Amino acid sequence: MNIRQTYRRVENKIGLFGSILFGLEILIVFVLVWKIPLNNLRLEHIERNFRALEPYHPEDSELLSEKNYVGALYTGARSCGYFVGEFRVSALSREDIKKAYAGKAVPYFRQRTGLPAQVRFADEGFLDGPWYTWRDELLETPTADTASKNVYSVHVEYDRHSSPFGDFRCFYVK
Repeated sequence: MNIRQTYRRVENKIGLFGSILFGLEILIVFVLVWKIPLNNLRLEHIERNFRALEPYHPEDSELLSEKNYVGALYTGARSCGYFVGEFRVSALSREDIKKAYAGKAVPYFRQRTGLPAQVRFADEGFLDGPWYTWRDELLETPTADTASKNVYSVHVEYDRHSSPFGDFRCFYVK
């Protein structure tokens, strides 16, 4: 056995080790991020279908802000939730606003009934999901004359309760 053969054997072993190491790196990255594009597509699908509610908005309502979210909702949660909605303002009564969206739903694939439209008023103080943070941001920023009007959110939500592995947003750590 000469030096050239020994050198080739060592070179082959180093190449094999490098290939295995590279394959493991690719596998780790795939495990960490493989669900991100899938969850983004699901959120985009809900956002696109949310536009089906546009004809049902009260005529005098004004859009204040639009929000969407994918990720875990609570401390220690290990699932993905999807939220799409708008903050709006209207001079109508709360009952009339609720009637405008009563029974309305946003289609979502693999669900025959769709996601029901939910209405919440900004002064009610709801503390679930990302909405309480968005509500606080909305109330802190100066907006149009809202003193005599009702500020509300209309939104749809879907909490998937599936394995969060593959999307770091689905782990809520605080």
